Amino acid sequence: MAAARGALEGPWGAMTGFERAALLRRLADVITENVERLAELEVNDSGKLLREMLGQARALGGWYLYYAGIADKIDGRQIPTPESRLPCLHAPRDGRGGGGDPLAGDARVSRDRDARSRNQISLVRA
Repeated sequence: MAAARGALEGPWGAMTGFERAALLRRLADVITENVERLAELEVNDSGKLLREMLGQARALGGWYLYYAGIADKIDGRQIPTPESRLPCLHAPRDGRGGGGDPLAGDARVSRDRDARSRNQISLVRA
């Protein structure tokens, strides 16, 4: 929490969403330009297979482009709900929700817009 608070109180927090998106797009470009080198460094550091690491490194730039695409669209508003309830976004029970979690090392990205649009909002007791 302290690191997140520090980031918001520093230059990153002072930037507009458009400025953040530009930096994230640039980072995606740098990653894409250096995929082989980044994969080699990670193989040397972690012992993963080069084939596996190349696939993950090639997908990484796409994740930053994804987040750049939403950086200028987040404005801090919340869904209005009754005081005793919390809004929760979740995938429907049939499993047709969005893609993987980039922070969990899952390099698979869902390109299915319809799947993401079928996510639902439900209310749960606080």
